[in-house]
Amino acid sequence: MAVREAVLKDTGVRKRLLAVILHEKVHSEAIAVRHDANAVTLHAGGKDFSSTVFDGLREKRMKLDPFQQEYFCEDRLAYERIGKLSASKLDALIDLLIVDCITAHMQRRTELVHHLATELKVNVRECWRPDASWFSGFQKIQLAHLITELKGALHAPPPEKKKSELVEVLAKLFADAAEGKLDDRQLAGRANSWLPANLRQEETRADS
Repeated sequence: MAVREAVLKDTGVRKRLLAVILHEKVHSEAIAVRHDANAVTLHAGGKDFSSTVFDGLREKRMKLDPFQQEYFCEDRLAYERIGKLSASKLDALIDLLIVDCITAHMQRRTELVHHLATELKVNVRECWRPDASWFSGFQKIQLAHLITELKGALHAPPPEKKKSELVEVLAKLFADAAEGKLDDRQLAGRANSWLPANLRQEETRADS
């Protein structure tokens, strides 16, 4: 209790402890905190996922994180090494550690993340578009349904179409739409605004 009281009076110590608490690589028996594996971070770090936003956040953190290259770090050593950071770098590291805590369900909407996206006016399609690697994780019937949803029933792919062909069709469609290469402006608009169900606003329709 005496240590708690002393820490309460020292802003610098509290910030260093906060960085220790937030850092997923720090093991501690002195702090009551649990780190669950962040599924979004693991997925974004995979070889089949491409995100300039994720890459930018990783680059910023690498410049600040005192144990970026280590598998884990014990709490006392982590606290001491964090203490060597300047006040501005410590604040920047804390900011990055906070946002790195955010995660979401991969198959359904996560309410807090959805609320934050709405509050901050986030447009996911400004920094991401579906590509071949992303589509390859879907079943053939899902890919066929999406083609029909975007292009209309007349363009429904025949059953004999291979999954790889459907992936190629969708990847090209989204790339051409993003690059302004589609003559059909309505189709381009649908493709450029399309989002998977777990990222959509409740009132948003895919064909709106």
